[in-house]
Amino acid sequence: MVQPSDSDRLLIDRIRGGEAEAWNELIARYEGRLLGYVVRRAPNRAAAEDVIAEKLGVKPGEPLAMIERVRTDNEVPVAVTIDYLPLSLLKSRGLSLQNLEAALKEQGSLYLCLRAVGLTIDGAIADIRSVVADRDVASALQLKPNTPVLMLCQTDYAADVPVIYSKQYQPSDVTVQVWRKGPG
Repeated sequence: MVQPSDSDRLLIDRIRGGEAEAWNELIARYEGRLLGYVVRRAPNRAAAEDVIAEKLGVKPGEPLAMIERVRTDNEVPVAVTIDYLPLSLLKSRGLSLQNLEAALKEQGSLYLCLRAVGLTIDGAIADIRSVVADRDVASALQLKPNTPVLMLCQTDYAADVPVIYSKQYQPSDVTVQVWRKGPG
């Protein structure tokens, strides 16, 4: 485990002492790492960071539903998927996060759950690139940390309205075939 530097220890002491400016310094120093940590460990809600907000057409900081899943094939993990949906969109369809999670466990398909409330995914825009797996993704995919994986970032649309923003990580040794058809 990495030990904090003297500077980090002083900053932690200032935070413990209630100094508000120390929090700003912590965020400025570690913002990228903190955002990654918070997004991966948020129980089921997240706040829209700028990139996700832009993709979903919402304001930064707007509450989001976050669904993190490990997809398997014959019980072998083949993908880690993190889906973000605006909570306001779910609520406008009479769907709570708890109901969505229950429906997802029953149906197994986020698209089918959304279709049941009148949101039919009819298209998507995806970017695929190679990245190295962080510790959490590597563990979920049963890989060594820093192993190259494919990351698919996708925005799904229903009637030209962004509904889901997803990040999906897959081992780089799998064949990826993308076939998009609308309407769904």
